[in-house]
Amino acid sequence: VSTDSVATAIARRLDRAVTWYAANEGGPADVRSIGLVRNDVWLGTAAGTVLVVSGSTGAITDTLDARSGLPNDGITAIAIGPDDRAWAGTERSGLFVQGTDGRFAPEVLGTDHLSRHVHGLSVLNGQLWVATGNGVYVTGEGGRHLTTVTGLPHNSVNTVFTDRSGRVWMGCNNGGSAVQVEDQLRRSTLKD
Repeated sequence: VSTDSVATAIARRLDRAVTWYAANEGGPADVRSIGLVRNDVWLGTAAGTVLVVSGSTGAITDTLDARSGLPNDGITAIAIGPDDRAWAGTERSGLFVQGTDGRFAPEVLGTDHLSRHVHGLSVLNGQLWVATGNGVYVTGEGGRHLTTVTGLPHNSVNTVFTDRSGRVWMGCNNGGSAVQVEDQLRRSTLKD
């Protein structure tokens, strides 16, 4: 996927097709996040909308926005949670989960302002990992809050990624990173 303020392009590897969505034709401008939700590609925009693109046709099939319960805030992360519900992280309004009625509702992570700055989402073993401006929140059974107190190199976590081996990687401010391997958090910096 490629994006700028004028258009977004999605390249599909299977049929080697490229589809352009021009902003002035209803396509997204400034895509901030991309998520695979069931068989569709969801494009989260800086304007707080999510465009649902059919995985089979490439057509925009739905637009999720304030009418769907999303705030007027940039959509920074999209994921399918362990319970098959869609989750959306925002720049300043926190985490939102889609209910069975299709509407989004806020999911409170922490009481501080920085916990509402969601930078990334990842799922592992029935838990949603949420990278925020105040560490990583792990939801679900055995949920916890990872910060510098628990071993992160920095509390502002910019991204979170789950690899095929079941490790969770976290990229932090100031060149720090951490990886959760089973129950152990290992940290490093670019200087290491």
